[in-house]
Amino acid sequence: MATEFKRGKRVLCIDGHFESRRTDPFNAEDIKKPREGEIYTIREVIDTGHGLGLRLMEIENVSYPHDKGGTQEPCFSTERFQIVAEEEVAERTYQSLVNRIGEKSKTN
Repeated sequence: MATEFKRGKRVLCIDGHFESRRTDPFNAEDIKKPREGEIYTIREVIDTGHGLGLRLMEIENVSYPHDKGGTQEPCFSTERFQIVAEEEVAERTYQSLVNRIGEKSKTN
C-alpha cells in the first residue's frame, strides 16, 4: 500500500498538542514541534515500527539516543497531519499576505 505522505508534499498540522511520555528519550519541551494550523513540507517519511513519522523541512531537531541503538532526530506521527493541495497552500499564502498588509496599514 503506497502512502500519500512523500518527500516534498505539503501538510497541514491538525494536532499540535504534545505531552512528554516517560518512554521518550528527550524532554518534549526541548524539541521544536509543529504548530496546529501551520503548513509544512515533508523532508523525510520514517517507518517507526509503530506507524509512520514525518520529519519536516521547516523543523530540525538534534538527535537523541534511540531505543533501537544509535541516535535519531525525533519525527512526528502522520496522524498529526493532513496532505494539503497546492492550490490551498497558494490561497493560504495569499490570505496571509493580505492580512499582513492590512495590519501594517492600520498601524501607519
